[in-house]
Amino acid sequence: TDHFTIYAIGEQSLNVKASGTWMGGDATLYEGGVCVLSGTIDGSGDLAGFDASEVTSVIVENATINGMNFSSVASTMKNLSFGEGNVLNTTDLAGVFSGHVILETVDMSGLDLSRLRSTADMFNGCQNLRSITFPETNGLHDVTHMNFMFYDCRSLQSLDFSGSDLSNVCVTRRMFSDCENLSNLVFPDNAFDATELAEYMFYGCNSLTDLDLLNCDFSNCEDLSYLFYGCKGITNLKLNNDTFASATNAQCAFQSFGNGCGLDLSDFTFNYDVINIGGLFASAHLSSLKLPIGFRISSGAPQFGGIEIPTLDLSECDFTKITGYGFDNMFAKSNINKLILPNDAFENADSVKFFFHEARMTEIDLTNCNFENVNDFSYMFQNCKNLEHVNFSKCRFYSAKNMYKMFYGCDRLTSVDLPDMNGNAVNADNMFTGCTNLKRIVFPAYKFGVYLSNMFSGCTQIESVDLSKTDLRTSVYMGGMFKDCVSLKELKLPKEKGFQNAGYYHGSDSSPEPIFENCVSLEYLDMTGCKFIYDFPTFEGMKNLKKLIFADDAFKDNKLFSNHSYISIAKMFKDCENIESIDLSGLNSVTYTNSAFENCYNLKELKLPSSFQWPDVFSNAFRNCRSLTEIDLSNVNYAYSQGGVLFVGCDSLETVITPQCSSALYFSLPA
Repeated sequence: TDHFTIYAIGEQSLNVKASGTWMGGDATLYEGGVCVLSGTIDGSGDLAGFDASEVTSVIVENATINGMNFSSVASTMKNLSFGEGNVLNTTDLAGVFSGHVILETVDMSGLDLSRLRSTADMFNGCQNLRSITFPETNGLHDVTHMNFMFYDCRSLQSLDFSGSDLSNVCVTRRMFSDCENLSNLVFPDNAFDATELAEYMFYGCNSLTDLDLLNCDFSNCEDLSYLFYGCKGITNLKLNNDTFASATNAQCAFQSFGNGCGLDLSDFTFNYDVINIGGLFASAHLSSLKLPIGFRISSGAPQFGGIEIPTLDLSECDFTKITGYGFDNMFAKSNINKLILPNDAFENADSVKFFFHEARMTEIDLTNCNFENVNDFSYMFQNCKNLEHVNFSKCRFYSAKNMYKMFYGCDRLTSVDLPDMNGNAVNADNMFTGCTNLKRIVFPAYKFGVYLSNMFSGCTQIESVDLSKTDLRTSVYMGGMFKDCVSLKELKLPKEKGFQNAGYYHGSDSSPEPIFENCVSLEYLDMTGCKFIYDFPTFEGMKNLKKLIFADDAFKDNKLFSNHSYISIAKMFKDCENIESIDLSGLNSVTYTNSAFENCYNLKELKLPSSFQWPDVFSNAFRNCRSLTEIDLSNVNYAYSQGGVLFVGCDSLETVITPQCSSALYFSLPA
């Protein structure tokens, strides 16, 4: 027994414990769980003569191998060695060790592999496999299929194929996928000359740092999708210029690739007419990227979403084939300090939806880009947390229709230079919501559409908004438009084309959605260009508002909306502590007025509508109007208010002019 050399255990004398048969050959169990297998092995027949659970290491020696099946020791075998005198007759070892999760070492140096045609799935799922040794010669030259060969070999650190001939391998799909600790990989000359399918080949090999594939020929390969996906540790990659020459699919080939390495593809060949490059560089971490002149950026999965790179110069790339919604998410979640795009980049695009969504750039210059045909700008810069400035000043937004959440959550944005438009009705719900550092903004002659809800909501530092050149006549839904703009001191509205339906609400509550909620710094508001046809804005909480100007005919056309049975000014001026004069005399009629002027401490002059019909919701209408000396209620048709609630806190009230029909008004004056 002293002539057996046991791989990874060393040379030692072992005593025989038991004998039996296995896979048609002779099996001898020695001390220490070492089983020696010899004779003619055909892969059939369970282990007999001793318990498989005792086997931890297997040596195959002087055996004629027609087939192998080690499944009976899959849960116990840690080491496997092929010694001298073996003859391998089978051409297929596909899946032979698949799922052997505790296997740690395999030494095939004593085995002639020249008959093999397939090693697909050979070590698939061997998660504890740390070392594999191939023969220095006579190995693998006729193998055509290596797909999934080392898939999920998570503990494997090194593989050396330098003594093997891999020139006939045609399928390497997922060959090294998820070999997450593989750090050293050596290939022979002319490897993979015949390879046609190599998708996911190095997927998840995040411990590879230096990968030299100059000896590997992928020029005939059609599918290279996800080739280097997740190779996050690579700092140096060497590829042949014709790697992608025949590829029809390179989708996500470099996604989540690199650890700050440079990637020079400037002399590479791509067949743009057939190749799919969707997500090609998505989430890659690069120090530089050089692409061929005329590199065609195409529709599909965003090529650069999540990329991290200091400078990305795409000025000589071809974007003209991108149509429709092909730009959506193009640079979403990217981290680019400087992005250079060609002037005609957006020439055929309809949408730039989510274009820079959650990107981490600080500044983007789109000065000369042509957006003439783009209609959808929604979410374009949503949650770009580092973005400070955007310059659109020389652009043309002639087809723009949707700017929903365009700059939503850009909390470092301080300024935006907006472009001219061509008269389209643009919806701008939540356009600048949460832009907490935006100071001021001037709009060119935009025509806004129906939706402006929460447009500047949460812009806590904004001081000036100039909408004087815009057309707001078709805008309806404006609830929360300036909500929490606590620093807003100047608001310029159009003199002729202002709101027509401002404050229109679409819920069941009797109060319109506030437009100016918590605009506590605004002192002056000129709404002479606004008409109020169906409803009115509320000015609730504008504590420093001193002067509010309406046009003489602002309320002339006021009427009930089709699905409403009332006209309400409830809470319209509640908590406007500093306003001194309010003129609502142009109103035709009002149904609800609860808390309409509550806490208007400095209100001295109040002109009310010519007709009232206030059932049971007159309560608190004038509460705490402590500077008001006279209230004219002569036009009230019917109202009811209990206790002294109606005039509580009206400390200076001297005169109440009641209706001609005294029974129309029920209330008690304060003591």
